[in-house]
Amino acid sequence: MAGLDNGTCIRLEVLEELDMSTVKRTLFVKSVWEPTRLSPTSFSLAISDGHRAWTFEGSETFVKKRAEVWDKNVSWVMDKLKLLLTVVQPGIAYHLTGMLDNHRKFSFEIQDMETNLSLTANFSLVDASDPEIVTRDLLGFLLHGNEILTFVAVLNSKKIKLKELKKEIEKWKIQPESKVERDDTTSSSSGEDEKEIDHQEVLRSSSNKSIRREDGSSGSLIGASAFNDPDATQPFLDEMENKARITEFPNEDVPSNVVAALLEDTSYTALPRKRRRR
Repeated sequence: MAGLDNGTCIRLEVLEELDMSTVKRTLFVKSVWEPTRLSPTSFSLAISDGHRAWTFEGSETFVKKRAEVWDKNVSWVMDKLKLLLTVVQPGIAYHLTGMLDNHRKFSFEIQDMETNLSLTANFSLVDASDPEIVTRDLLGFLLHGNEILTFVAVLNSKKIKLKELKKEIEKWKIQPESKVERDDTTSSSSGEDEKEIDHQEVLRSSSNKSIRREDGSSGSLIGASAFNDPDATQPFLDEMENKARITEFPNEDVPSNVVAALLEDTSYTALPRKRRRR
């Protein structure tokens, strides 16, 4: 179905009744709804099979008479006609019947759900004075509608692509931040683990060392029960850190004879003084 403003065009499979047979044909039906397609009070039809063409004018008078025959209001009649002439409905049979004056009658059935009756809609078509003009107008309408639908389809696809790209950009923005957070967490946890390991190693090595008491007995620096007690082991750790500190002496050049005197048992002899020239 092609639609533009207040006009639509659909392709129908129609049963054409000839003298003694029925032939299935394809018709293109263009309908224009006045004053608007949303709330019409009249309509017009242009029908073509590519060779022949017919027209029909559904005036307000025609619609009112049809409403009286069917015992319905005008809006109900227009809603049903618009539904069956703008959208192909499954299960609805469309007929094209020849008349005595070589005109055609276009008809279909409308189901009334309230009364459970079938109402027949008949349209006496008039042969177009110039079928080519009607057919050309139908083709132009279809091509223009196809261009609009193609543009809308392309526009919708572009919108979908833009949404996908925005989602990808948001993902790329989130990933680096989460990676930095994971790296910070990993580095901090690894540093704490290393400190904990060093602390445990010091405690284990200290627990294995023994000292000599004044009474001649030996024992461990840290008792087994106090090994896992932070309050008991902290003083020992402080003492170990103090002992581990090495006092750095200034790096001064020491005379060779001074070094020899320190290393040997010979008497120390100072360096001879130089006489000043007067």
